[in-house]
Amino acid sequence: MVQEPCRGVRDIASSVAPFLDGVESQILPNVLLRGPLLARRTYEQLGCPRTIVNLRVEPDDVSHLADPSLARLCHFKMGNKANVYDTQSREVRIWLANVLRLFESHVDLPVLFHCKHGRDRTGVVVAVLLMILGVPRHAIMEDFLLTDGADASNLHRTFAGIKERGGVDNYFEGVLNLEAIRTHLSWTHVKDVRRQLFKATMRTSKHHENFTFSCQLLVEACECGLKLKPEDADMFAGLGWALVRLGRHGEARQAFTNGLRLAASGDVKEAIVKMMKSEMETLQPDGCPDTLSAEDTSEQKQEIPDKL
Repeated sequence: MVQEPCRGVRDIASSVAPFLDGVESQILPNVLLRGPLLARRTYEQLGCPRTIVNLRVEPDDVSHLADPSLARLCHFKMGNKANVYDTQSREVRIWLANVLRLFESHVDLPVLFHCKHGRDRTGVVVAVLLMILGVPRHAIMEDFLLTDGADASNLHRTFAGIKERGGVDNYFEGVLNLEAIRTHLSWTHVKDVRRQLFKATMRTSKHHENFTFSCQLLVEACECGLKLKPEDADMFAGLGWALVRLGRHGEARQAFTNGLRLAASGDVKEAIVKMMKSEMETLQPDGCPDTLSAEDTSEQKQEIPDKL
């Protein structure tokens, strides 16, 4: 597939998608953006970012934007020199870790990465982030080559340096929390985490063990998922289910209300809808906390779908 080089801002999910060979994309649209200098571009032309990551030495000037306060500015300096692609370099590794540490916790989306041309410094950071998120290397390369002036041999140096250290997980071992980064940015990862935590909670409740911790983790995972995809009924269902077991009934009711509203106009499994309706009926009025016991949870298991 041949596409024209890009000189402006683009949504990474959309530019990577054609090269995924039908596999579900790890990244949702309107999450990660990449581009060149901000100058002479309106907020809309920049993709309406809520977080702007500047990789140039010079600070960003956003005074031309109608409302500069809409975006948080983050600055990670790196000179535009040839060795920016050299991931074997200690300097480059430290710089990459400093940039990507931003995503160990929640940041407002979408995030726009940029440098001068949106090619070299941006290209390396985006490529390494996509590696962390599990995007195939050939798709990362195709996205990289969409930028005007991009040279495949440069990105091969980036891949080679990380491979030399045993892969991206080993490359950042002890430096970054890649699990947190994936949970905050990868849609497929956060869905897998939600399923695993749901199973863990059901398992502990079956054995009459304390499931509070796994419920809290499930709430956090669902909240991450809803930041990526605010209109996902399944995430609201998982969130409400966990909140009920934590005794947070008012929040659970709101989560189920949102989930059922979305389910009414979307393709949601009947078992999920049935579960949300059933859980709503068990909720105590606001101001009357009554955390479900392990026995209660176990007894209701037959009403819970196998995959949440």
